[in-house]
Amino acid sequence: MRNVYKINEVNKHRFYQIPKELFENKFYNDLSNDAKMLYGMLLDRMKLSEKNNWINENNEIYLIFTRKTAQDLLNISKPTATKVFDELKDKDLIFEDRQGLNKPNRIYIN
Repeated sequence: MRNVYKINEVNKHRFYQIPKELFENKFYNDLSNDAKMLYGMLLDRMKLSEKNNWINENNEIYLIFTRKTAQDLLNISKPTATKVFDELKDKDLIFEDRQGLNKPNRIYIN
């Protein structure tokens, strides 16, 4: 018996959304697929930030998403996680605000 989607199961799963511009705009040609995936995960995480009211004094929403979380979700090494965050920063897709005291960075999506 085949285990194929039925009509009532189409919206059963949750999905990450990744902007097509990351694939179609030549400016992002050198962005790795891991970085593109991470960006989609960060966009998704904004829902949690909204729920938790993680907003700074300028009314900008930020999120908490550690390198370790990226490692675990993308199944990548620590150096690769650092590299993909740097790729996103280099393309001005994200900005990080260091909190210090072993607290995770606040991440802002541009």
